[in-house]
Amino acid sequence: MPKILHQPTKKITKGGQKMSDNNITELYGALSKFLSAISPAIDYVRELDASLTDLKQATGASDEELKQLFIDSKNIAKGLNTTTKKK
Repeated sequence: MPKILHQPTKKITKGGQKMSDNNITELYGALSKFLSAISPAIDYVRELDASLTDLKQATGASDEELKQLFIDSKNIAKGLNTTTKKK
């Protein structure tokens, strides 16, 4: 089994000053919350892209035609006092 060498970790600095372990933990927590917050948006964009690709392949529609279909669908949904989003 290979021997794993432990190398000392470098202290993260902010403005030339070493950050405390507490600050690093807070920074990690904030980054984790940020990524958790944007994750649903990223998933939504991926799902929308996949759906538009499927629709484009099935219909042979151009990007402009799909864009107009999306706009028309939103306008129809507004007129029906509903939404184009899944529930």
